[in-house]
Amino acid sequence: MAKRLQGELDEDHESPDPLEEERAEKKLGHEPEIKAIDAEIKEVRRTAATSPTLEEKLAHQKRQRELESKRSKLRRELFARQDEVESQRNDLITQLEVQLQQQQQVVEHTLFTIEWELK
Repeated sequence: MAKRLQGELDEDHESPDPLEEERAEKKLGHEPEIKAIDAEIKEVRRTAATSPTLEEKLAHQKRQRELESKRSKLRRELFARQDEVESQRNDLITQLEVQLQQQQQVVEHTLFTIEWELK
């Protein structure tokens, strides 16, 4: 993965970051589902408020609690995945810094000097 990121950086400094793309894909994976659950929670609340009997209200409130629990779980998973991608990115940046320092050390050291005269 470090070579992939370094290759992207070498080819074009303006190219998109592959880890950013991965993060976006993971986020988008849960976003539609979370939005759908939000909409369903809203509908369940509306239905519960207009329910004529206590049993129906209780059933709707239980459903709302289940949906909110599911939404919270999805959000936690989303944040955990984002943290994982961020950690990988930080590791890659650190690896690239080390590689750059090693390359600079090689460039900065003089191995030998050649002198000659023209006659």
